[in-house]
Amino acid sequence: MTISGVLDQSYARLERQLIQIAEQVPGQSYSFRPSPEVRTFGEQLRHIGAVQWVVGAGIQGGDPPVDVGDGDSGPLAMLVKADILAYVRDSFAFIHRAIGTISLHNALDMIPHPYGPKKTKVERLALGIGYACHGWDHYGQLVVYARLNNIVPLTA
Repeated sequence: MTISGVLDQSYARLERQLIQIAEQVPGQSYSFRPSPEVRTFGEQLRHIGAVQWVVGAGIQGGDPPVDVGDGDSGPLAMLVKADILAYVRDSFAFIHRAIGTISLHNALDMIPHPYGPKKTKVERLALGIGYACHGWDHYGQLVVYARLNNIVPLTA
């Protein structure tokens, strides 16, 4: 197994579970927010997608090939379940391709951190690992949102 292969397995499991819950929750519940100060279900998904586009571009040393809004929220006008799902699915395809570029030769290269203060550097591998964990954090929040709507998430 390669370094990128191990990391890719983590993203693949996250992708399965995240897409599963995103498909399971009905479109009208994408606007659900448990309290006024937190993101809606759909905004959580857009956020995950935007971050994966930004991190994938960072791993590859480029710019995201799609609209990521402010890099944190994704395209604010994107409100429909089908559009959000496509955005998140495509972000997973992109992050998988980016992870595939990580090797023994470049895993510890210091690269600009896309969310750090100017001139902050991070190891390429650490960027990929850190944001896999980020996705799992938001998946956990989505499970709570679903359960607050009487939806019991399926298990992968």
